[in-house]
Amino acid sequence: MMSWGKGIAVFIVFFCFVVIAMVYVAMQQTNEMQDKNYYAKELLYQNVIDGKNNLAASPNQLVFRENADSFIVQFPSTLVTDISENSIYLLCPSDESKDYVAAFQLNDKQEHVILKKQLAKVYYTIKISWKNAGKPYYFERSQFIN
Repeated sequence: MMSWGKGIAVFIVFFCFVVIAMVYVAMQQTNEMQDKNYYAKELLYQNVIDGKNNLAASPNQLVFRENADSFIVQFPSTLVTDISENSIYLLCPSDESKDYVAAFQLNDKQEHVILKKQLAKVYYTIKISWKNAGKPYYFERSQFIN
């Protein structure tokens, strides 16, 4: 049988071991922000809200397709007649080095094609923003790309 003193000492040693283990695990984590300009972008969030509302009001929506070697985003022709300030951002929440950022270039079918060799097989948050005739549009969704 163990005495109270030994029991308390064992508990304190065990508790210290758990705290040190938790500190070690916490030190191994990367605590990077998803976006380096997070605070500046937060102030401009009204533009995102307006872009989402404008896209939701449109009868036509973006179409996403994958084939063996590419990921394709097709834009409705009514929303890309006079494009300015456009970007497509595929954010990998787990690893910043796997992000894809570009100004989209549309082909004759109003498609932006991304070769899969430029992407990792991970879960992406897709953020697309553009202005058409001065009116902002914004789209965001999460998708696994393989």
